[in-house]
Amino acid sequence: MKTKPRKNHTICLPFEKNRYDGLIKAPKTFREYVDGQWVTHPELFPEGMGLGYTMKDIRRSKKLGIAIRRITVSGTDYSIRLSFAMPYMGGFAADAEKGLYLRKYGVPFHALAHTCGRIT
Repeated sequence: MKTKPRKNHTICLPFEKNRYDGLIKAPKTFREYVDGQWVTHPELFPEGMGLGYTMKDIRRSKKLGIAIRRITVSGTDYSIRLSFAMPYMGGFAADAEKGLYLRKYGVPFHALAHTCGRIT
């Protein structure tokens, strides 16, 4: 039996780290922020966003311990990922910045781990 690849159900939005906790705890303010981002950057959102969405729930990332809000668009659930967190909540972008910069110039992974450390 062949399985279908799972589609990405994550929307990455720009958040300021110091404002995020306040936004996530206030559903009305969070909705206003998402609506503003949709108007400014519609390419970041799935088709059907213009038809509306519902706030689903809040989950806590096991890796980073931060709250992640989910929304439902056209019957599909999407996690709102923070721009200051790496994909799959593998760490914070600021922690990986120097390693990613060095990787751009072909520095081998073992040298990156030695120089920048390892996110576990």
